[in-house]
Amino acid sequence: MYIPLAGCNWLKKSRFDNRLSSAIELKDRKMYEEALDKIDEAIKIDPDEAPAYIVKGQINDALNKYSAAILDLSKAIDIEPTNILALYQKGLTHAMKGEYDSAIEFYNKAIRQKGTDTLYFELNNNNQLNAEIIKSDVDMTIIRYCRGFAFYMTKNDDKALNDFDFCLSNGYENNGSVFLYSGIIYISQGFSDKGCARLKLALRNGNSAAEEYITKYCK
Repeated sequence: MYIPLAGCNWLKKSRFDNRLSSAIELKDRKMYEEALDKIDEAIKIDPDEAPAYIVKGQINDALNKYSAAILDLSKAIDIEPTNILALYQKGLTHAMKGEYDSAIEFYNKAIRQKGTDTLYFELNNNNQLNAEIIKSDVDMTIIRYCRGFAFYMTKNDDKALNDFDFCLSNGYENNGSVFLYSGIIYISQGFSDKGCARLKLALRNGNSAAEEYITKYCK
């Protein structure tokens, strides 16, 4: 029986979306090995779709397989060089490996792409992922917080404070950590009053790690 080419393409896309949505669901349920199997099936169906490599990178991150995740995310970036999620996720993976300079490089690339497309994964009512709603955005405050932490870890204190202050001014949801790290920086710079004020705000916002620093540095 003759099958039109367009029909073949539709079938291929449907099979790919089905595997991809299953992999995302399994990842969210922390069934990582099963999720890897599904995402590998998706990649076999269509090896030229960046979202599949992004999801595979996220799964490998969750399994602490950071070197494998970097290869996955590099492939995604090869396919879509301006994909914000791929750039951000690769920065995050480098940070997980303790490679903060490389993390900053990819956070910077993600930030430069902000204002283009926005990014998320969404399932339809049949629990399948529609190609039309695969978009790509990471909230700017999340990227700036992660970059700020990388600056903090590399002792680029002024740059870290700049990112942390951006987060505080733009409604970042994890303010406890922002107050903690900025408070530590201010104390290290000799601004004890400002640092202690930040540490107390960190504690008030649920970051119990601030208590140790308050006890040590604040009256």
